[in-house]
Amino acid sequence: MSSTFDVVVIGGRPAGASLAARLAASNLSVLVVDKAQFPAPPEVPSCPIMYSTAIELFDEIGFVEAKYAHAATKIRQGIVAFEGYFAATLRVPETFGRDYFYGFNRELFDSALWEHLRTIPNVTCRDAFTVTGVSRAEDGRVVGIVGAHRGGAPEQLMARLGVIRPLTLLPRPTWPSSPCSALSPVTVR
Repeated sequence: MSSTFDVVVIGGRPAGASLAARLAASNLSVLVVDKAQFPAPPEVPSCPIMYSTAIELFDEIGFVEAKYAHAATKIRQGIVAFEGYFAATLRVPETFGRDYFYGFNRELFDSALWEHLRTIPNVTCRDAFTVTGVSRAEDGRVVGIVGAHRGGAPEQLMARLGVIRPLTLLPRPTWPSSPCSALSPVTVR
């Protein structure tokens, strides 16, 4: 395996995976590392609800509903109630051609997403890999990561364009003239 990539993405759950897929679609080589060994629940609790806008974003990267149907339940309506006062049934309005959203098991969903990520050309996935530091150029720019696979020897993995630790599910990119010019300033400090 190469130790130099165009981009290193730290975190392979929905935000990191969707970012990696979009970068790879722009013909960039992407390494995705995650300290979890999938399947694994997320460390930080999150809302187990996915709305049609997020479903649409996953469709765009080829992670279609059939790939995570085993981890999700369609919800078409819900009841908001204050016991003894009122109850109202709310139907999910249609958006992006869907009149439902999903309640899902994050452990199973994230594992299915990780497996999908492994099938994308230009993406290399390393789970059970803990980042312990960053590598810097002489001018202070972050140019790579240092870390190890669980129980393994430390490794240095380099990034030609940037190291990214995404925080949220990213919307469709609006690239400037070149995807590389958008990534150049992105670093972790």
